[in-house]
Parts: sequence; C-alpha cells; structure tokens
Amino acid sequence: MKKLILSAFLFFAHAATLFGQTFTFVFNPPNPVSFVERQKIVKIKYENGKKITEDEISLAKAITICKTKRGYSIEEKPISINSKRNGVPFTNPIFMFLSNISTKGTIDSSGRLKSVSGYEGLIRRARRTLPPDVADAMALSVDEDAMIKKAVADWNARVAEFIGQTVKIGDIFTGEGKFPIPNGETLTFFSAVKIADTTRRDGILCVKLKFKNSSVPDSLAAFIGASPSELSKYFDLNANKNLSEPISLDGEGERLVDPKTSLIYYEKSKRTINMASEIMGDEEKKIKTVEIKEFTYEYK
Repeated sequence: MKKLILSAFLFFAHAATLFGQTFTFVFNPPNPVSFVERQKIVKIKYENGKKITEDEISLAKAITICKTKRGYSIEEKPISINSKRNGVPFTNPIFMFLSNISTKGTIDSSGRLKSVSGYEGLIRRARRTLPPDVADAMALSVDEDAMIKKAVADWNARVAEFIGQTVKIGDIFTGEGKFPIPNGETLTFFSAVKIADTTRRDGILCVKLKFKNSSVPDSLAAFIGASPSELSKYFDLNANKNLSEPISLDGEGERLVDPKTSLIYYEKSKRTINMASEIMGDEEKKIKTVEIKEFTYEYK
C-alpha cells in the first residue's frame, strides 16, 4: 500500500497498483514559462426541481512562472472577465473587484505554493473604488487571510498533489475532505483518484487523472473496485451520521497533467449539492446546485 497526500484538505492512504506504465511526477516547468489559463464556470440553481438561475462566468488570466534561487516565482494577471445570468450579461461588483486582482507568489523546489501577495489591504482598496454599500457588504463577506489560504490550497490541490510520487496506470487513491455548510456544520465527502490513462494534448504526453467524490461512500464502490462491505477499509462510514440537516455532495471530473513538468493541460469537473431549506414554518424547499468548471491552457 502507498500513502499519498493530495492536498492540505485530503489525506490519501490507499492505493492499488493494477497495471501499466510508470510515471514520476516532478515540478520542472520551462524557465520561464508563460501561459493563459481560461476558466469557464457554469452554476445552476434549482428549487423543487425547477431551474431558477443559470450563471455562466468566463475568466482568462496570464500566468508566468520563473525559476529563482530557492524555487520559483509565479505571477498572475487578469485578462478578461465576462458573466451572464440566464443568458443575459450581468455584473456582480464584488466578484468583478476580486477577479481583477493581480497576485504574486512563491513556490518551493517541490512545486508547492508557499505564499501569495496581492490581497493586502483588500477592504481598504475596495472602499476607494466601490460604492459604500457594496464595500460594506464585501467587508462582511470577504476575509483577506481566507483569500490567501484559498489560493494556496487551490494550487497545491490541483498542481502539487502528485509531485514526487511514482505512479502506474491503474493506481487508485482514496481519501476524505471537508465541506462547510450554511448552518455551521461540516459535511465529509469521500474521494477517489484514478491514474486512468495517457493522452496527448498540444503534442505533450499527459497522464489522465479521473476523480470522483461523494458524501455517500457507496457511490464510490464501483469506481475503486470495492464491494460495499469493504468500504470501511477506506472511509469513515459514520462521518456524516450526526448532521442535523439533510445534505449530499457528488462530483466527478478529469485532469490532464504532464508528469515531466506537473503543468496542467486541461481539466473539467462537475459538482452537485442537494440540500433542504426551511421556509415559512413547516414548508420546505429542496435546493440543488450544479457547478461545472472547465480549465483550458495556452502555453507559449
């Protein structure tokens, strides 16, 4: 059995080598490397089975990574931001403000993001550029330290997760993560990552990672090749036993990574959250949120 940490939030402790070619993931990008990352995010909200809103956001940012004496530096600059709600262009001033921030960071020699700058004085800057009521709302909902932690966690979960690991096609890794819910409790979701295949993207031989997660462990049995009676070897089956409100999370996706550099060439994921919300006494409405994310990359 292998042990692997995929991110600050996930502890991966099980792997089954099934078959195939061996790959060692290293962080070794060209020096320097500049590229454009494009994100498309679609978020759909349903109430009692009826679609209420569909938001579509397109983001593009220029990223440059350079080698330094102690590791690497990374700089991200926004290029464009477009958003629609139910097919009609709309603007969320807080989202637009946050998405227009340029950042710089430091990456250690093993490829892990260690620090981020650019979010300092965020609320003070917002008060200079946003209407007072919008800035006040942002001050209540946005935390500078949380923004930094999220940026670090996102990079390390998506880019640094396998660096230093030697894997084979067919390896499967399992783990658990935490998802905060509105009532202050935390939902545990169970995750599995499969080293699925290889494919070429822009002429580069990439490893295809397939991932699946769910708050219901039984949903992962077929994916990891385990029977329901074996799931307790991989997951804490009682993790969500004491939640006071019904809620479920399911997700899946894939990522293409060049193991020789650990640069991502494509990623797509889908996450569905179902929960119940009480309104007007005993009346209850069922809320479903579906979020689809797609990342594409243009390397120079």
